[in-house]
This record gives sequence, structure tokens and C-alpha cells, in this order.
Amino acid sequence: MIIEKTKFQGKEIVFETLCNENFEQMKQVFFQCFPTSKHTYDYEQALKDPNYATYILVTLNGTPCGITGYYTYGQNNKDAFMGWFGVIPSFRRLGLGNFIFDWTAEKVKSLGYDFFRLCTDIYTSQEALNFYRKKGLYEEK
Repeated sequence: MIIEKTKFQGKEIVFETLCNENFEQMKQVFFQCFPTSKHTYDYEQALKDPNYATYILVTLNGTPCGITGYYTYGQNNKDAFMGWFGVIPSFRRLGLGNFIFDWTAEKVKSLGYDFFRLCTDIYTSQEALNFYRKKGLYEEK
């Protein structure tokens, strides 16, 4: 299902929720963004249970370019967490990551969540960590 169509630098950008029809495209984008990952368990779970998470395929002029998403823990939780966010390497350094990240943060806010969080690990690239810090995220201890 298409969530939104808008423009990015004069080109059409589309945000579409994960579904059976785009599952293979999502997997291809996922493995390009995260080449060391071995599985797509979260996507498979989200297909089985729509309450598990919302994952989104992003296309630019019809070409898959990135993924994003969000999830929560519990029914009354005011925290939303970023889920599998990435941009295919050939689309990086164009401002697309900023655009997709900001779109996701605004989407979460429009759904009524008070906080937008990101879980990552020490193996995340320094480039990604720097990006998150520039977006205003910080480490919790």
C-alpha cells in the first residue's frame, strides 16, 4: 500500500508499506544496505503480523532506493523505534538519507508518539553513527 507520493529534488519519491507484492524488492534493498546481514526475519514477521512493525520500501522515480520503518513495544507505549533504515549505496550522498529519515520521524510524530528512538550496536559503521548524531540522536547509557 502506498503511504505517500511526494517530490525529492524534482523526482517522484514513493513510500510503500511492505506487502507480499514488494517483499522480494524489499529483500534486495535490505541486502544492498546491510550486506553482512544473514536474514530478513523482521520483514517475514511483519508480513505475518501487521502489528509487529511497519516496514517501508522507498522508490525514486520507480527505482527502489531505500528502506525505513518503525515499531513499538506494547500498546500504550509512547516510544517508536526506527526499524531497518538504509539507502542503497548508489543513492547515498544525495541527501536522500536525510529526506527518508526526516519523513519517518514526521510520520511517527503524526501517529502520536512522543519519542523516536533508534537501537543499533557497536558494529554499526562510524558513518552511520555520525549520521544519527547529526540527526540529533544520542547514546543512552
